[in-house]
Amino acid sequence: MRILLTILTLLITEPLFTSCSSEPQHVCQKTTREFIKRFNGQDFRGIVSLFQPRALQKAQINRLVNNLTYVYSTAGTIQGMRLSTQEGSSMSYISIHEHTAMDLVFQVDDQCNLISYKIDTHYPDSLPILERNETPLSLPFHGEWYVKWGGTDVAQNYHNAYRNMKGAIDFTIRDQVGKAFRTDGKSNQDFYAFGQPVIASCDAKVINVISGIEDNPIGRPKATDTYGNAVVLRTQRNEYLLLAHLQSESIKVEPGQMVHQGDTIARCGNSGYSTVPHLHFIVQNVANLFHPTGATSYFDHIEVNGIVKQDYSPVQGERVRNIHP
Repeated sequence: MRILLTILTLLITEPLFTSCSSEPQHVCQKTTREFIKRFNGQDFRGIVSLFQPRALQKAQINRLVNNLTYVYSTAGTIQGMRLSTQEGSSMSYISIHEHTAMDLVFQVDDQCNLISYKIDTHYPDSLPILERNETPLSLPFHGEWYVKWGGTDVAQNYHNAYRNMKGAIDFTIRDQVGKAFRTDGKSNQDFYAFGQPVIASCDAKVINVISGIEDNPIGRPKATDTYGNAVVLRTQRNEYLLLAHLQSESIKVEPGQMVHQGDTIARCGNSGYSTVPHLHFIVQNVANLFHPTGATSYFDHIEVNGIVKQDYSPVQGERVRNIHP
């Protein structure tokens, strides 16, 4: 899940130029209109021609096209664009898309050719603040699982580098020698976690369901689909639990449905931007998947490496399981 709306950034070169003169200012507006037209028409390679001649190398062009393809597939077409600030050669816009809003920054030369662009999720100031869950949670699975990514620093948990995934935990299953698969690990079915039940961590309401996405072949993530099959639950305290990369055709719940702690809601899969079967779990402040802020997940009564822990947030490398009263 390393390709994210929050990090879709392409910085092409470093030099700064003076602001556009009054005459090129109209050209800058034309460049912006052309960007919108080509983006909405999915002519992403056509956007390359808006940059300075020979400004982009082949690798940068490919990265640009991949980024724009991802933004289009997740955020949708641009419905409007409002200039929020302009400082020298840098113009910042709020770009309104079909499904969300984005912060878009263009840097231009004195001819209003693009030098660089940066696109990032727009976070409204009105969003609620959530540092951790207050609702008591159980782990979202049966038996012992392994924490592949978890903890409060980036070294233990790369999710913490990104606002929309801060505090997320990736769970998988490993045997006693540390292997996640039975034989050669070349198929989803060979992984211990694949197809295992995913359960509700608390009593909650199903808010959103994403389904109909095939599981990936091992090592081949779907770059245009971050979460794959997924379920969003809302707790009684308005915390939102996202469970992602679920197995194709395994989701057993519908939006609006109430679930109880321990109910099976799906099975662990390898859908979306995922290379191997695992479960992605996060507590977040909103149901929307485009501009959430993640929170640290604490589990009420669990066993960690054989030791009972209360109100604990798992860390990378630990083996965890629920303790049932």
